[in-house]
Order: sequence, then C-alpha cells, then structure tokens
Amino acid sequence: MDLLVQEFNRTVGQERGVQVQVTGMSSASQIGGYLKEAQSGGKDVQEMPDLFTCHIIDALELGEDNLVPWNEQFTPDELSDFIPGFLSDGTAEDGRLLIFPVSKSTQLLMCNGSGFDRFSAATGVGYEDLATWEGFYDAAGRFYDWSDKPFCALDYPIRAVELNALERGSGDFYTENGWYDTDNAVFKESWMQFARSLAQGHVVDPEKLDNDPFIQQVMRDVEAISRETTQADQPEQPSSGDSRVPVSDEEYAAARGTVRERTSYDPTVPPYNVGDIVYLDDLAHRITELRDDTVQLLPTGMSYPI
Repeated sequence: MDLLVQEFNRTVGQERGVQVQVTGMSSASQIGGYLKEAQSGGKDVQEMPDLFTCHIIDALELGEDNLVPWNEQFTPDELSDFIPGFLSDGTAEDGRLLIFPVSKSTQLLMCNGSGFDRFSAATGVGYEDLATWEGFYDAAGRFYDWSDKPFCALDYPIRAVELNALERGSGDFYTENGWYDTDNAVFKESWMQFARSLAQGHVVDPEKLDNDPFIQQVMRDVEAISRETTQADQPEQPSSGDSRVPVSDEEYAAARGTVRERTSYDPTVPPYNVGDIVYLDDLAHRITELRDDTVQLLPTGMSYPI
C-alpha cells in the first residue's frame, strides 16, 4: 500500500491535483475503535480520515449515511472484475457496497515441488489429494509417517479450522456476541481434527512455534482432552485398594505417544522488543510497535510501517 500511495501521488495524483497523505495506522482488531474515536471528534483524537479500510461491522457502526456507496461509483461491468465474495463481504443488507475490496487476502498452500514429488512417488499421494481439508490432514499424517517431519507450517492456524468447518457445511459457527459456538458439532470436529494433527506433529513444528500462545493453548487443550478420554476408556478394576498408579505429565505424554515434548514458555517474557530487527523474505524490518495481538514493522526503505 505504501508503494501504491507513492505511485499515485507522482502520477495520477499529480496530474489531477490530488495527493494522498497517510494520517494514521492501526491494526485490523483495533481499527473500529480508532475510527469511532475520530468520528466523535475532540482535540485529543485524530481527525476523521477521508479514506480508510475497516471491517463491515465497523463501517455499519459509523453509519451507512456517512459513507460512500461504492457501487454507485462503478458500473456492474467494472465490479465484475472483482471476486464476488470479496464484494459481498463489504456489502450492507440493503445492497450498498460500503467497503471496497482493496485490502483482502486469499489462503494459499505452497508446496516444495521436488520434495513433494519424492513423497508422492513413495506413497502415492498426489496434489489432487490436497483438494479437500480431509485429504490435506490425511496427506499430512502420511507425510509424517514417511519423513518423521511436519507436512506443513500454517501461518494462520485458526483460519484453517474455519475453512475446514465451512467445507464440511458447518454454517454460521459464531454466537451472537461474536465468539465461536462450541455447540456447533461440525466446527468442534474441525477444531479437533486440527488439534489432533498438531499434537501428533503432522502440521506445524512445535519447536518453531513455542512462543505462539495460540499453539500453546491448543496443545494444553489436547492434553486435557486426551486425559479425559483415557480415563473414560479405562474400566474400573474391582479391588480392595486403589489400582490406579499416579504418573507425571511427562510420563503420561510419553505413554500416549501423541504429544511431543516442548520447551518451556514464559508468556511474561516477550521474545522480541521494539527496535529489534527481524527479516521477512530476506528484507530487514524494524519492530516499531508491539501489542497483544499485532506487531507493527517498518520495512527498510519505507516511510510507513505495516
């Protein structure tokens, strides 16, 4: 986006006397509150921007009458160039397109071609087996059995769970207050399918994600559920004494053989700090802000952080 703004300002913007100036940055989870504060006015808040990106629920809270209906600015033929789902995500119930899809993403699965070819030749698993999430998790298990390594590192695990649930026909899996509906059996099984694959080492490398609170919570959930399942499956032994033998968590995990040993993780000690340099695709980025759910990075040579 930074490059697009610069390109616009020195080309079309310069020709038409329009210059775009970035006045504020926010995260996807906090943009709604940022905009509501700006809309309320006051000397201690940012001025309401002319253009901004946000979720449709944030746009509706700002008021439809305060926003431009983009479908009045484009012809149906022009809008047909966009992915229909992206357009519907930004459309209100009355049909007004309030959020133009300039900031959208698509989930991609990228494979090491030569490595997958060796795996395919040895096991018979082909790319067509990855067409469904059921096939994906099955291939992940077979890859682990073949190589003793994880099949895939997921950079947005919860989205994989959501897409799996939608593929299975879960319908709406959110409650009225926006939380996941734990009574939705299809969504719950999709969650457990991911959790089992994670615990068994088929997807994601636990050693590389020890500092990810989401992964840590999933692993704790799997351990707890495994304990409950094991205890429920054990018949009571008729005996005058207690026949159950207490074991440590480490002994239990080793006996189950599904939960990999992990290094300790202290959530109170952040692995990175503001000012640290990290690398994405071999490009240096400086950490400019750290929050509970987001990290703001300033790429080398850029004026605005991401």
